[in-house]
Amino acid sequence: MEKTTIYELMGFLIAFLGLGVAYFAIYFGFRQERLKRELEHKERMKALEMGRSLPGDIPCLSPLRVGFLVAAVVPICEFGFAWLSTRAAGYQMDFWQAAGMVSLFALGCGTIVIGIAATRQGQQQEAFTQVEKTPVDDDAYDVVSSRG
Repeated sequence: MEKTTIYELMGFLIAFLGLGVAYFAIYFGFRQERLKRELEHKERMKALEMGRSLPGDIPCLSPLRVGFLVAAVVPICEFGFAWLSTRAAGYQMDFWQAAGMVSLFALGCGTIVIGIAATRQGQQQEAFTQVEKTPVDDDAYDVVSSRG
């Protein structure tokens, strides 16, 4: 055989092995992702079975967020509408009085919602800490010393 044919054969062999490595890397990558999804599914099902929520399962509009939105966004929008009304119809005291009253009411309601939500969230965290495992004596499962 000539040297060029040996180099060509070695090149084909290296290329073939390189494709094999790529194939197995992709295969094992997909397999790892499937296993990870399976474990996340099992964790989620066990949490639902025990009545707990996972850390990533916070709803988009939790009561704390709703309270903050009511207390912050409603007054801003209300004064914005009063300003637009003043620009369109001229200054009238009624627009600003209504905006002030609605804003104070929204601020109070939002504060109440935030307080109730924070209290309930604290109670839920206390409930989870009470479900801890019962303490076990250190020597209860000492198998090595019990055999002698």
